[in-house]
Parts: sequence; C-alpha cells; structure tokens
Amino acid sequence: MNPGPEEPRRSRRASRDAETAEEGARRGGRRGRRLLLVAGLLLLALLVAAGLLLWSSGGDRASATSVYEESVSPGPEPEVRLTNDRGRISVTGEEGLETVEIEATRYARGADAETAREQADEVSVEVASEGSTVSVETGGGEGVDYSLRVPAESTLEAGTEAGRVEASGLREVTVRTEAGSVEVEDIGGPVSVEAPRGDVAVRDVSTDAGQVRAEVGSGDLELADVIAGTIIAEVETGDVTFSGRVRGSGEVAVRTGDVTVEAPSEDVGDLDLDSRVGQVVYEGEG
Repeated sequence: MNPGPEEPRRSRRASRDAETAEEGARRGGRRGRRLLLVAGLLLLALLVAAGLLLWSSGGDRASATSVYEESVSPGPEPEVRLTNDRGRISVTGEEGLETVEIEATRYARGADAETAREQADEVSVEVASEGSTVSVETGGGEGVDYSLRVPAESTLEAGTEAGRVEASGLREVTVRTEAGSVEVEDIGGPVSVEAPRGDVAVRDVSTDAGQVRAEVGSGDLELADVIAGTIIAEVETGDVTFSGRVRGSGEVAVRTGDVTVEAPSEDVGDLDLDSRVGQVVYEGEG
C-alpha cells in the first residue's frame, strides 16, 4: 500500500520538532554555562573582598596605651587651653594647687602589642607655657583621654572633635565638643558651652554679673542651681530644665522639646521661655 499524502508531512513535522528541541537544548546549555560563569565570578569577588577585609583588619589587631605626664608652673590666675581630636577631657580645679598637672592617656593600634605600644608613645602631646597661659594640643593615634588638675582660680578653654568633657571647681569655662556630652559644675564665673550632638549639664554656677550660655544641637540641657546675670540657651532638639536665679534677663529657646522651670517666678526675672514644638512647664512656687 502506498503512503498517503499525510505521511510525508508528519515526517517533516517530526524532523522539525526534533531540530527545535535540539536547538533549545543547545541554548539552554549555553545559558546554564553563562549563569555558572557569572556565579563563579561573583563568588570569587566576594572571596577577594573578604580576604582584603581580613587582611586590613588583621594589620591593626593589637591595641595599647601610653601615659604622658607633665607638671607646669603658670603665673597667677592661669588660663588653660586644651585642644583634643578624640577622647575624654576632665579638668578639676583644686584650692591651694599652684601647678597645672597634666595626665594624658594615649591610645593606638598596631600589628602586634609591641608595635601598638610604639605607636601610642608617638602620639603627640604638645604643652606650651607663656606667662599665665598653658596650652595643650594633641593629634594622631586612636585618641587621647586627658585628666588635668589645675589651680581653682583657673580659666578653661577646651575643645574636642569627639568625646565627653567634664569641668569643675574653676573660675570660668568655655567648652566646645562636636560629638559628646558636657558636664560643668561648681563654677565661679561665666560659662559657655557648645555641643552640637550630646547632652549638657551645667550645675552650681554663681556669676551674678556674668553670663551662662549653652548651645545644644541634639540633646537635653540641664541648668541646675545656676545664678547668673544673663542666661542664653538654645536647643534644636531636646528638653531643657532650669533651676536657680536670673539677676537680669535672658532667653531659653527650644525648637523641638519641653522647657521646665523649677524656680519661683521672682527668681526668673526677665527670662524669656519659648518652645516651638513642645510645652513650657512652670513648676516653681510663687
């Protein structure tokens, strides 16, 4: 029996289907190989990055400290100026003390303990004295923590890029820290504090004719037992609490936060209190 006309067509169709399947298999194989290649390259890149990170961190895996000490004999009513890159600053005024006692703890890292100690020893601490002015500057390493003991009649001007600042028992204080909290207490004269990022506490200040000024970016401000001729306080974001007495006038301005006054109205004087987003709470008697 001769094949009908449908038989050749079925044969040709089957052939084309076979060719299409073969071509699809070839394309699928090529896509699979490309995907494997891309995955391999990504894995290689991740391994290289991890190796570089491990190598770089392993280069400074040891840390060490080195303590620098110096004693300076200034003139009467010393003016102490301290500039730090990173690290804590603590300055304490002491009655009867006639010298400026400086202790600086320097931090550094290295490939091993010995190298780290050498690096810490090389962190610069520059001390200069001229008349009644004592200047201390530092730089390098992983930071320096300062602890100073000074005569009680000293004036302090301190600044740090990052770190907490504490000052007490002094005649006058000016402090600025870019990032860190500030605590000032037992001061017998004007106080000025700038802290863009950090809480500020000013306590037990007596300056009848002087000014207490505080500029805070993000952080709370505490003014406790402050007696001043003028008070100027500006806070971007944070709460303010005040207790004490204002002899003259002043302003407490808060952009976002509450203002709480814990003093009788007659002790506040002409102090202007304002909060754009927040409330002013008056808790004093009278």
